[in-house]
Amino acid sequence: MMSDSIAQVAAAIHEAEPPQILGARVTTILFDELALSEAAPPRRYANLMLDIESMSLHPGRALIVSLGAVPFDLTPAEPVMGPPLLLVFDLAEQLVEGRVVDQGTQRFWNRQPRAACAHFVDPLFEGEGQIIAVRCSLHDLHRRLSNFAADHLAPGFEVYSQGVAFDIANLAGAMADDGHDTPWHYANVVDCRTLRRKLPRRRGAEAVTLPAAAHDPVHDCMKQIRALWEVATDDMLGIPSPTGDQVQ
Repeated sequence: MMSDSIAQVAAAIHEAEPPQILGARVTTILFDELALSEAAPPRRYANLMLDIESMSLHPGRALIVSLGAVPFDLTPAEPVMGPPLLLVFDLAEQLVEGRVVDQGTQRFWNRQPRAACAHFVDPLFEGEGQIIAVRCSLHDLHRRLSNFAADHLAPGFEVYSQGVAFDIANLAGAMADDGHDTPWHYANVVDCRTLRRKLPRRRGAEAVTLPAAAHDPVHDCMKQIRALWEVATDDMLGIPSPTGDQVQ
């Protein structure tokens, strides 16, 4: 029954208007060109933004459709983003293993434009030249995230998401099911939604062109990084205090 329902959602999405694919210009602006150059030495980023799309709002056992991961640094001039990772997971395998699917969440996806769903509906999906969907088993999550962290992130990197009780909890739970710890230290998890709510906006009032496809997890990561940079304190940007104290 659940498989049929998901198939119906996918079929309905296929009937929607085709997505408007953004040009490479936006990607070039948003992603760190030095980091994307094969000739340049690898840059190690201090932070990682994660975002999942799912078929449920369950806090630990949701069926995970996809994961977006974007390494980044916060600088005074702008947020600098590294090469993104987009994983799209096997849905049928997760259904067999009992991960949770909500009818309300399926109805939500059925209402979304195809641009929001193309990354997991279209088997040939490629976005903006730099974002290529990697289709894999959820059981491969730990290996792929660990390799990604080893390639792009500095030791002791911090992990951000929109709240820590959903995206992070579901990812950690999936890895724990396979007997793995997360590739990050538990004390380095940060809730960017709370920071945005509690800190005043300090910069970024000017209009910036960002990808428009909501619910694509890589695009969501990019938007969340930009929003975090807008409220970041001097300390978060690496600007030393004249007195040597932490800048508030």
